[in-house]
Amino acid sequence: VTSQLSAIAAPALEKEIIFMLNEFRKNPETAVEELNTLIHVYRTGNEKRMQELNQKTAKETPLFYQSLMVKRNQEMSEKLFKMLAEKKIGSVWVGLGHFCGKESIRAILTKKGCRIVTLEYHGKAGSIGQTSTSERK
Repeated sequence: VTSQLSAIAAPALEKEIIFMLNEFRKNPETAVEELNTLIHVYRTGNEKRMQELNQKTAKETPLFYQSLMVKRNQEMSEKLFKMLAEKKIGSVWVGLGHFCGKESIRAILTKKGCRIVTLEYHGKAGSIGQTSTSERK
């Protein structure tokens, strides 16, 4: 949470954040619809759709996206790789948006030789299992 707040509190992002807030204010129905879409995509694990949403954010508010996603992905990847190298960690839970695209945690760690396994939540206690690449949409 601290890194998220730091990412969006940067003075350089003020214009883009004001732009987003004005868009939400002008089109509250659209804002609610977009938020509901984001929640649905996150819950269903739809990586393709999440990547589309990430690309839209990157296009509309590039500095915001760079700060919130790209920079944080790089920072988290560095920390995770170090922890993995020191055998201080066995698994990591990260939001879907950080696993989509060329600048994702997945891409960064894969380039460093890490094996990434995506788990899918099925809604029942004890029923988390590995999802094969062919099953993901």
